Amino acid sequence: AGRDVDDGAALARHHVGQHRLRQHEGAVHVDGEAPDPAVGRIVVRRQVVVQRRVVHQHVDRPVGAARPLRQLDARVLRGHVGRRRVKAVETTSGGVKFPDGTTQLTALSAAKAKNTLLVSPAGGNFTTISAALTSITDNTASNRYVIYVGPGTYAEQVTMKQYVDIQGAGELVTSITGVGNVSSQTGTVVGANNAELRFLAVENTGGNQYAVAIYNNAASPRLTHVTASAFGGGNLSVGVLNNASSSPTINQVTASATGSTVGTVNAGVYNSDSSPTIGNSVISASGGGINWGIRNSGSAPGTYTVQVNHSRIVAATSTIANDNLFVTRVGASQLSGGPAGTQFGTMVCAGVYDEAYEFFSNTCP
Repeated sequence: AGRDVDDGAALARHHVGQHRLRQHEGAVHVDGEAPDPAVGRIVVRRQVVVQRRVVHQHVDRPVGAARPLRQLDARVLRGHVGRRRVKAVETTSGGVKFPDGTTQLTALSAAKAKNTLLVSPAGGNFTTISAALTSITDNTASNRYVIYVGPGTYAEQVTMKQYVDIQGAGELVTSITGVGNVSSQTGTVVGANNAELRFLAVENTGGNQYAVAIYNNAASPRLTHVTASAFGGGNLSVGVLNNASSSPTINQVTASATGSTVGTVNAGVYNSDSSPTIGNSVISASGGGINWGIRNSGSAPGTYTVQVNHSRIVAATSTIANDNLFVTRVGASQLSGGPAGTQFGTMVCAGVYDEAYEFFSNTCP
């Protein structure tokens, strides 16, 4: 009871400022009997009145910006917030439904990203990648496009365009597939400068003299998180073929070539007068009469440089086969299978190890 009296006095002192209470506040004790019963009665009586006035003051006369929390409390007491009814969001087949009636899907459609196309067999802007590419006619360095390719298998040849990136839903769920050709100068996907292919798989199933998954002719696209596989070429199967001074950036790529007859040649990556940069990739060739992990072939005058870092190269004939116009540098990578640099040119290895994890600090196994 004594503490309640003291609290009432404090409220009266700070909020109402009763003159008589200020005169006698020194006579109010928390513990023990008050020396002046009249003062005690006044305090007790004022406690009820003052508490009511304080609540009423906070409700009807908020004390301004200096006490925002008290203002909010007053509004809650008065039901100010409660008068503004807030609708709860609902969940529908179109996603979350907002109070204004729109759903996630309608909101996304209204705010569709500029220069973004969706390809999907189940519906989208287009059902084929080629149709999406054909529709783009104003692609420039300042007006780039992205084509998102949904899950599925797309049986078509895709010729990339400059300033248009193609992105799948993942290497295991989005794939582009094609067949072999009488010429090695083409592939399931044909690359372009200033463009990126990412997060999908590309395959060539052969059935003709040449099976090439990705073909770059004087083109230097970025290949990121791509699986490129070729098999069944009567003469040659290649995962990624770079020709005529192509300099693609190949990162997080699995490139493989396989063949089942003695007369076939397989190469995970084939560089003809080209200088790719390869990193964090797995490159392999198997099953043919000749199997090269990386084959560097030079015919046009010049010097070509191939860089390979943090990668794994697997092939029985030669992990890396150089011609004399090439300088190939390999760092922190595994060369598993046949010897590297069995042709000509220059091979530089730093921190390389073989299939038995034998380490070579500055030579190539």
